[in-house]
Amino acid sequence: AFEWIPPRRFDFVRTELVYVPALYERRYVEHLLAHYLTPHGRLLIANYNEGDPDPARGLLPGSHPTRYVLDRLVELGFHASEHRDGADPIKGRKVRVAILTTGG
Repeated sequence: AFEWIPPRRFDFVRTELVYVPALYERRYVEHLLAHYLTPHGRLLIANYNEGDPDPARGLLPGSHPTRYVLDRLVELGFHASEHRDGADPIKGRKVRVAILTTGG
């Protein structure tokens, strides 16, 4: 997904920031917004460790330990148009999905 250009664009694309090294998070999000979404499409960025006091636990080396996805997006220069909260009842964790929209 980091360099690939899909043969078509989508209304919704879902990802997580933990999939890329911290140094490339901004570039990764920019790439998805520019090449994956239709006009007015929505990029859904999930964080399955929202609010975790130890967000680095279990992450791959080089990944940024994102405690709050909305704050991390602001640090990267993005502002979510909205977000949704949920829970993973099996693992007992809070889930937040930030939603970024393309301009159209």
